[in-house]
Amino acid sequence: MNNRMRKAVESLYQHKATISVKKSQKNGSITTQKLDIIHSAVPCRVSLRSQKATDKDVTASTEYDARLYLNPVFEVPNGAEITVTDVNGRVTKYIGGRSFGYVSHQEIYLKYRDRVV
Repeated sequence: MNNRMRKAVESLYQHKATISVKKSQKNGSITTQKLDIIHSAVPCRVSLRSQKATDKDVTASTEYDARLYLNPVFEVPNGAEITVTDVNGRVTKYIGGRSFGYVSHQEIYLKYRDRVV
């Protein structure tokens, strides 16, 4: 039963995600942060909800709730940097929140990033 549910959910995955985490890298006396890819080309789906335009600043921005759905076998740490390529080839970068695991999938709340710093 669980396997059938997982296959049904995964049939909706149209995007691919690359999941990276920052790791400290010591070079002599200098320590820098480097992005390490922990998972690549992971089938996934991004769901956007309640888009609303805000104009609190000089430039208007769009806020929305985004969730990433993917197979629960992939461990995604809180704060991971997630790059999603959609079916049209558009690349969007996110910062992942806490993962919520279910039998058939896991959900990760996302924060949109124009660029990953």
